[in-house]
Amino acid sequence: MPYEPQPYPAWRYHATKPSRLVQNEAQDLALGPEWANSPALVHAENKRPAPVPALAVDPITLEEVRKRKYPCWRYHATLGAELCEDEFAEAKLGPGWFDHPDKAAAVVLDTPKPLPPINNKPAAPPKPKADPKPAPKADVPPAAPETK
Repeated sequence: MPYEPQPYPAWRYHATKPSRLVQNEAQDLALGPEWANSPALVHAENKRPAPVPALAVDPITLEEVRKRKYPCWRYHATLGAELCEDEFAEAKLGPGWFDHPDKAAAVVLDTPKPLPPINNKPAAPPKPKADPKPAPKADVPPAAPETK
């Protein structure tokens, strides 16, 4: 003999009250329309997004945001990054601060570093350059041209 599901007893679910077990149709109808056959049905109705309240002020545009200078980040080659809330905080940082981390890193990369000496010997001083043509002697008169 196959199983035949029966409508009662059955559980009924409410959004704010504890679940109840009803024994017959009269008890089911007495609960009211806010009771559901499944907890998923009850909570699906309560998950509707709340309406968004109207803004009291005009929203700012992206262009207005881009025009703002502060707050801003400033970057240093060795001291890291700092958030400046206003121009006074930025001035307090002093020299060597940049508006982009790549600019701060370029300072470190552009600084020449001394090369270590080879074999721990100091480099020899450069030799002076010799003149390719010696200067003519001033006490010898030039040779006279030959006549025929």
